[in-house]
Amino acid sequence: MLQSLKHLPPGEAERVLSSFASTLLPSPEERPVAFPDPVLAQHLLQELSRRAEVTRIKDPSEVRGRVFSVLAQELSGYALQSANLNEIKTRLGNRGELRSDYYKIEMPPSIRVLQKRGIRPSHIERAIRQPSAVEHFSQSGFVPQGEQLLSMFAKVIGSPTDTRTFTLLVETQRKGATQIVLTAWRIYHSDIKLLSRMTPLLILKAFVEVFGLKFRVGDGPETNFLLYQRIPIAKGRENTNLIAITNPERHNLAAQNLLKINSEGYAEVAIAYVIDMDTYAAALNRHGVKLES
Repeated sequence: MLQSLKHLPPGEAERVLSSFASTLLPSPEERPVAFPDPVLAQHLLQELSRRAEVTRIKDPSEVRGRVFSVLAQELSGYALQSANLNEIKTRLGNRGELRSDYYKIEMPPSIRVLQKRGIRPSHIERAIRQPSAVEHFSQSGFVPQGEQLLSMFAKVIGSPTDTRTFTLLVETQRKGATQIVLTAWRIYHSDIKLLSRMTPLLILKAFVEVFGLKFRVGDGPETNFLLYQRIPIAKGRENTNLIAITNPERHNLAAQNLLKINSEGYAEVAIAYVIDMDTYAAALNRHGVKLES
């Protein structure tokens, strides 16, 4: 129990804490209720911040996420009705401001495909819950309905000097406080060009440079990777024929894309790339990972 609220009956403490939780929403215009007692608000924030251990954290988004996480635990203790808490979790989750271990994880229907690559659900969950690095993406101009909100989690397995070291990279779609797994890749560091500072996005791009195929979306230029691009679509073009892939050797491939056609005749591409699975499978085999048939 929070010491700042110990003088209040449980029902009143629950109401006060619920009201205070709404003030942690990222934008002032999204705060449904103004907190009436600024002194109590200051005491609550100080106490929650101490429990969240945010003294040395400089990033305001991470501070807010950690404080909210502690606050959510307190709200659960007061048996708060789920509606208010879930609303706040959804907004913070969409913005990528929840702690990684606070998201719910939803595995894809294609999980068997990932298991054939030697990636199990427990591996994916560990990468999301305890990542070496994480990036949350969104783009202004795209409607943030959960369709275009991406996250990438990277979990390094092994030591920097070990040639067997790889990054498990998990690509997800954010919907509120849920991370929906889209795909995952074992990316061996010896197979790609490593920079001194590698973010999840840079690791994925380096992976695509080695194993990716060229493609074209709509009337856009040929490329091997797209992230948050709006591309014109010729009038009358069928949605099923939007992506043209350059694959002269007719290799097996895996096309990873998240896009939709808007009312103005553009393809809003959140992400798109195509992996040559024959080349990738051969690389995995060299590392002792045999793709199951």
